[in-house]
Amino acid sequence: MAPNDDGLSFNQKAIPSKLSKRIETQAKFDRLWHISPKQFDPSRNCLEKERVLRSWQLLKRHCNQMRDAKTVDLGSGSGFFSKKLREEGAFVDAVDISQKALQTLKKSKLEGICLIQDFIPQTKLEDSAYDIVVSTDVIAYLPLIQHRLYISELARLVKSDGIVLCSTPLDINTEGGLQIFASLAETEFQILEWRLSYHLLYIRLKNFISFPQKLALASNSAETRFYELEKRQGFKKWWFSINTSKVAGFLWKGLSLCLLPLVNFMKESRWLLLKLESVCRFFWKDKGVSHAAFLAKRRPVAHASADELLAIEPKHKRQLWE
Repeated sequence: MAPNDDGLSFNQKAIPSKLSKRIETQAKFDRLWHISPKQFDPSRNCLEKERVLRSWQLLKRHCNQMRDAKTVDLGSGSGFFSKKLREEGAFVDAVDISQKALQTLKKSKLEGICLIQDFIPQTKLEDSAYDIVVSTDVIAYLPLIQHRLYISELARLVKSDGIVLCSTPLDINTEGGLQIFASLAETEFQILEWRLSYHLLYIRLKNFISFPQKLALASNSAETRFYELEKRQGFKKWWFSINTSKVAGFLWKGLSLCLLPLVNFMKESRWLLLKLESVCRFFWKDKGVSHAAFLAKRRPVAHASADELLAIEPKHKRQLWE
């Protein structure tokens, strides 16, 4: 491939470097923390509280003794799991790409928590270094092409006898999300236990009554409006743009004020969350799963025997290329 005027081939210019990916990702998450830090707070509503509580209970069921354990919280965010692990006596490496996230955790001033700014899923942490690896609701933020690498990174970091806690929200508008996540996890791990949350009905109902408030907020904040428009295409983008204009925003604000008591009730009512979950599990079964967490051990490496190796027919050069 002939180089262009600045000495780089077109292929070299098309492939972003690891450094540029890191800088781009850091800028993205620092921006998200700047726009709305509350979106990373697991105590912001009863749904998020229930998710982290179930994940923590899952870890505690299989690991009663955490004192002096070496642990890592990948994608630590505001530090819910880092703090819980430290309170149990574990030594914690809290890893996040966002400097703003680590600054938030630093305010807790807990000794025994080491703050590390690093790029997930390609961290610079040592192989097989941790007794417990925790990474909750991180994979949903990663590009699809990095999902396999992310799972491999969790397996790389945990000791052979260590345990991994991993969770993710699932897209309620896409079928088969749970099966895809499970298949991905089982490539590297032996699953000890799953913990599933059936909140499809609750989420759809909450989104419906909260939408006027979302439109009103976007119409009042140019930065939020721009961020929301970036996530949409075609008709959805045009519709959102029209409904977040100043005039439309004024009307949506009036409706959102009328619905505010109901929205707040839904955000805080664990009783309603659990009741709707029971209904959702009965009618939708696995199609109603909106969040999944698993606890696992690293799958041991299986070495092929001499007979198995001989049974593998060598491929010709063209077959390998194809």
